[in-house]
Amino acid sequence: MDIPEITDIDDTSRSLRLKWRPKSMSPFNKGPITYQIERWEPTQRHWTRVASGVRDTTYKVTGLPFDQDHLFRIRAEAEKLLSEPTYPISFNRFRCKSTVFCPCHINLCLLGFVMAFGRTGTINAFKTILII
Repeated sequence: MDIPEITDIDDTSRSLRLKWRPKSMSPFNKGPITYQIERWEPTQRHWTRVASGVRDTTYKVTGLPFDQDHLFRIRAEAEKLLSEPTYPISFNRFRCKSTVFCPCHINLCLLGFVMAFGRTGTINAFKTILII
């Protein structure tokens, strides 16, 4: 299987949709194939199953804490078989250009230095911090 895609990110409902290509498990299995979705968060040390028995090649993941990074991977499953996982795809909490503040200007002064943080891609929104 390939790397899944992330589509339809919705900050309001804290959800996203995963999409992947179908997997064939023949000649080992002639029955129906379903999929298992797994998620890994930096605070965990293992993969957690989000869903299993998914018949479609898309799945909507809901209730995500968007203040964390996540990795997702997909496995094909059949009656008594489980495929190797896909390569994981990451969901980065800093993906939104409108909410990320990056250091864009530093001035030295007698007391310390001043850093101005602006939203990526904009000029008119700044936060200034005096560091002593």
